[in-house]
Amino acid sequence: MGALHSMNSLRITMITEALKSSSSTEHFPLYGKRILDVGCGGGILSEPLALLGASVWGIDLIPEGIEVAKRHASTQATHRWSATPFGAPEYSCCSVADVASKNPGQFDALVASEVLEHVSDWENLIKDASICLKPGGSFFVTTLNKTVPSYLLAILLAERLFGLVPLGTHSWNKFINPDRLRLAAIRYNLQPRKLLGMSYNPLIDRWTWTPSLAVNYAFHAVKETN
Repeated sequence: MGALHSMNSLRITMITEALKSSSSTEHFPLYGKRILDVGCGGGILSEPLALLGASVWGIDLIPEGIEVAKRHASTQATHRWSATPFGAPEYSCCSVADVASKNPGQFDALVASEVLEHVSDWENLIKDASICLKPGGSFFVTTLNKTVPSYLLAILLAERLFGLVPLGTHSWNKFINPDRLRLAAIRYNLQPRKLLGMSYNPLIDRWTWTPSLAVNYAFHAVKETN
């Protein structure tokens, strides 16, 4: 889980840079933004986004993850959340399809970080994500490319050799080529804006941007306004 915590340095930067607006303040750059965090797990990304001023709804299909997220948020000092515009994140055990059917066009941003590579029908998730977003809303993804280097690093080394993540966490067959992701986004009215490679150094637990898309990468697209 350490790699996910340290990944926040990149993904929060990407999100805040894309969503800053005239309502942003120095302490709350995401002030007033309604964000759906898909596959939120224990709230590793949801909480920091809420602390930056966003109204965050974290969803996950695994009840245990939602319970961890709720418990962690409740153990934080009360003043920590009372000092933020919208308080702690809201958490629910449900799917993107559930949200799309009941809350279409309600979100300024939807984040699916380290999620698509675990989903069988990821293109359908993108379709539902587009439905959830307001016109002009942002869709953020971090995931793994389907390459030989990604198999070597994310599965052989990270899982089998170093045990950085539990064995069986990833299936290389579910990794996604960036071109396929880009085309699927366009199909569902999400216009690509940014595609960046991500590199992880486990020795110092640090993520950095890289020109290479061979292993991890981040993707940002914006829903068409017409």
